[in-house]
Amino acid sequence: MRENTLRRPKAPLELDGNPASNRPQFDRYGGFVDIQGQRTGFFHTERIRDRWWLVTPDGHGFFGMGLSHPITSMSEGAITFAYDGNQEEWMRDGIRKMRAMGFNCVWSGPYSLERIPSGNIDTDLADRIYREAEIPYAIHVPLIKHQVELRPGEKRPDVFDATYRRFVSEEVAQRVAPHRDNP
Repeated sequence: MRENTLRRPKAPLELDGNPASNRPQFDRYGGFVDIQGQRTGFFHTERIRDRWWLVTPDGHGFFGMGLSHPITSMSEGAITFAYDGNQEEWMRDGIRKMRAMGFNCVWSGPYSLERIPSGNIDTDLADRIYREAEIPYAIHVPLIKHQVELRPGEKRPDVFDATYRRFVSEEVAQRVAPHRDNP
């Protein structure tokens, strides 16, 4: 990586001046270790102390502070010039920077195919790196185009139509099945 990339920013918990002993402790997925739920090996919802929580595979309450679509084709210049074309180094450094800024997840998956139309991003590599880094992410399932993605004259689907309901069921099944063993 070249020196012209961003320096490590301080995480929000470092900016308050509190000693490390006053900071919350987190599990490997970013869950609060003092909020104990069931350890299932998968993310799940659970009622803990009269409140519903998203719970990490390790069994700790999780409050997601995440980014959306961190990997896009618009990053091609950064990959080329700051990382000498090394996508893996760029992705791993991006995860380090997200964590340093206090983010603990990616809400829309590491990428969406709509955001990489040029095909310049190795999506299999992204899936592998995000799994290895154990950064929680949601699986991106594109069900309705964004307004800016519609071609002239194209309309959004009728979400109450039976055809659309079938499309949603099939699309979710197809996209989620490969991730069934991913916590």
